[in-house]
Amino acid sequence: MLSPGTHLGPYVLDTPLGTGGMGEVHRATDSRDGSQVALKVLSPTLVQGGERMARFQLEVQTLSSLDHASLPRIYEFNLEGPSPYFAMELLEGETLESRLLRGQLPAQEALDLAHQLALGLAVAHDHGIIHRDLKPGNLFITTEGRLKI
Repeated sequence: MLSPGTHLGPYVLDTPLGTGGMGEVHRATDSRDGSQVALKVLSPTLVQGGERMARFQLEVQTLSSLDHASLPRIYEFNLEGPSPYFAMELLEGETLESRLLRGQLPAQEALDLAHQLALGLAVAHDHGIIHRDLKPGNLFITTEGRLKI
């Protein structure tokens, strides 16, 4: 796990937000303008797996060219060196998994979130991106009620 204060390109890591099969996600500050981003740092096992890394690089490059409300914005990526990363939109809210722990969603809210999910997945699929780990923990509901994949 990388520690707060670590510099990756123009980004300074603040607090860890989570870890997963692809790597670590940190809240980070862009030293160029002071903005806050989510910085995903890829795991060493992904970096060492040539075919997996190539596939991931293609997906990040493709995703960074997409613009849809249900997909997080990718601001920048650097997939070279010992700690490849990409900077994306920092989301405020909670995962669908966390929300479901508090109880069942009202029917209309569940339908609205499912609709947003379907629209976002359709855009990604139209560009050849297949989400390989779709689950409530990887779906985010923003404080405004928008679903992000």
